[in-house]
Amino acid sequence: MLFLGPPAFGLNKALGTAPKEGNTAVWQYQEEMLGIARNNHFDVLSLYNLTVQASTPDGEHFGVKVALVEAMMVINWLSKLDTS
Repeated sequence: MLFLGPPAFGLNKALGTAPKEGNTAVWQYQEEMLGIARNNHFDVLSLYNLTVQASTPDGEHFGVKVALVEAMMVINWLSKLDTS
């Protein structure tokens, strides 16, 4: 199983749509979930570091380049799985 961590909030995220702690809240959530996921034998793929500096017009949609990297990361994870 693979746990995909949350992306960071973009700098242009509309006021009131993100927690007042912003990316700190996302980071704390990710850190809390990391231990839980690993204890339940999940592999963890963090999207926070990938998206924290990504430019986005609305703070949510990171665009094709980020989506392509995310897809490549998942494909690389899938290629490491044992096949039957």
